[in-house]
Amino acid sequence: MVSTSVFQDRAGADESIARAADFVRDNLASLLPHPPKVMAGEVVASA
Repeated sequence: MVSTSVFQDRAGADESIARAADFVRDNLASLLPHPPKVMAGEVVASA
C-alpha cells in the first residue's frame, strides 16, 4: 500500500501522520506485517 500527500506546511504533515498512525494501529495493524515507513521532503516543481 502506498499513499502520497502534499501539505503547505510541516505542521499539517505532522498532524496527518499522527492521525494516519492512529487509524492504522486501530484498524489495519493485523493486516500489515511491517510498520509503515514515513518519508518527508520538500517538493520542488516548475512549469
